[in-house]
Amino acid sequence: MIPSADPGAGGNLLFGVNAVSTNSVYAVGQRAGSAFPDQLLVEHWDGKSWSVQNPPADAAESLLGYAVTGSDTSLTAVGDRATDTAPFTTLSASGTPSALTLESTPNQTGENNLYAATTAADSTVYASGWSVDPATGVYLGEILHRTGGTWSLDTAPSPGSGSNGYAGIGAIPGGGVWAVGVTSNKANNSTLIAHHC
Repeated sequence: MIPSADPGAGGNLLFGVNAVSTNSVYAVGQRAGSAFPDQLLVEHWDGKSWSVQNPPADAAESLLGYAVTGSDTSLTAVGDRATDTAPFTTLSASGTPSALTLESTPNQTGENNLYAATTAADSTVYASGWSVDPATGVYLGEILHRTGGTWSLDTAPSPGSGSNGYAGIGAIPGGGVWAVGVTSNKANNSTLIAHHC
C-alpha cells in the first residue's frame, strides 16, 4: 500500500482515479475540514510519490469530486457542490492540474449529482449522473457535455416511468460514449446501458 499525500485528520476521502501513464495518475475526492465547507481534493502520482495539487476552494459551498479525467495539461474533475442548506448541484473544475478553476454547469430541478467523467477522442468531456425531482422523488439520468469550455445538458435516455441514473461513462475511440447505471420501477432495479452519440 502506498500512502496518500494528504490522509487528513478530518477524514479525507478519494473517490475517482485517472491513469494518464505509468508515472502520472490523478485521484480526486474531498478534503474534509473541521467545519463547513469541505473542499475538493486532487492528488497526483509521479511514479514515486503522491502530491496534493492546488484545486479551487469555495468559502460558501462544499466541493466533492467523484471522478477525474484528462491529461497532464488539461484535467477535469466532476462531482457535487452544496451549501449547508441547499441541495447538491453539479460540479466541474478544469484546467491545468495545478491550477483548476470552477466552471458553470447546468442543473435540472432538484438535487443534481455527477459521478463519472470521460474525455472523448475529440478532447471534449462527458459527465454522467442523475438529478432527483423534489416533487416525486424520481431519479432522472443526466449526461453533460463540455465543448469549447462550455457545459450543456445532453438528452439522457430514460426508459420507463421509474427512476433512472448513470453512474459510469466511457468514451469510444471513434466517437460517442457508453453510459451505464440503473433503471428502477418501485422495488425492481434493472441495469441501464445507453449508447450516447
